Amino acid sequence: MTNRVCEILGIEKPVIQAAMAYLTTPEMVAAVSNAGGLGTLGLSGESADQLRDKLIKIKSLTDKPFALNLSPFKDPQEDAVTHASSSNASDAGEEDTTPISAATAEEIFQLAVAENVPVVLWSGLMNRKWAKKFKEAGIKIIFRAGTPTAENTREAIEAGVDVIMPLVLMKAALFQLRSSGLLPSCH
Repeated sequence: MTNRVCEILGIEKPVIQAAMAYLTTPEMVAAVSNAGGLGTLGLSGESADQLRDKLIKIKSLTDKPFALNLSPFKDPQEDAVTHASSSNASDAGEEDTTPISAATAEEIFQLAVAENVPVVLWSGLMNRKWAKKFKEAGIKIIFRAGTPTAENTREAIEAGVDVIMPLVLMKAALFQLRSSGLLPSCH
């Protein structure tokens, strides 16, 4: 089973594992990739050195493509990678900006290039400088805007991203899994 996304990402099956911060391990990422999908490493509060160790471990367990989740919501030089979900919002209506990585987005972006990460799953704000660096390094980019708009979709296309993943697609997939009985509903 293959499609255009499989061809672009170099995977056998159209399965992209969710990043699931704090839950993914190098072993899980490698297992998904070895099974033909795209394993994705979520950030779990690690320093740049700890993240490098995880990337090296993944590469020791698979020679297949895998992804690193990136979630910059400001300029990468200033941004500590943070929660950006409204589900983490405070009672005052403010976004939770609790760091989910001890490394800044800039350090993580540099690490992705230095460690030859095959794919980045980029959630958040597009940064053309880094998109260009990733493309020059041969890194494939899957882009998912926090709030998809025509403007940020156009910006992503102009920056050269390889795949755009709309949030609607993720919600539709969950709905189909629940309605088919493969994923239980939570009440």
